[in-house]
Amino acid sequence: MVTLLTFANSSDATSRKILMKKITSMLLLAFALVSALALSGCNTVRGIGQDVQRAGSAVSNAAQ
Repeated sequence: MVTLLTFANSSDATSRKILMKKITSMLLLAFALVSALALSGCNTVRGIGQDVQRAGSAVSNAAQ
């Protein structure tokens, strides 16, 4: 917190650029992690749906 205030009160443009790069990097990393988790979750749900469909088909075929 003190570091952020120091950079915010500083007139040094270089220190502000460094802070902005760090913030941008952290946001991009967070976005990448959330995207990876969301995409892996979609694949998992799709796989479960296919497994349930196959099980339903097997039960249907056994009943016939």
